[in-house]
Amino acid sequence: MREAGDAIADTDAAVEPLCERLDQIAIKFSHEDDLPARAWPVYGSLLTSLRHIITIADMSPEGQRSAA
Repeated sequence: MREAGDAIADTDAAVEPLCERLDQIAIKFSHEDDLPARAWPVYGSLLTSLRHIITIADMSPEGQRSAA
């Protein structure tokens, strides 16, 4: 989350690599012992929300993807 915040704050930073990192985190968490049974819905929701924030941060005011 810190990396996402830093990338969002820096308007020149590319955010695409963050989506790849979120995918890796989701895969890792989905294979952890007890996580799916215990808290996967919460973690999955947080990862999805962060992906939405990253996507929004990478859009121009006109709603077009920015050229990174």
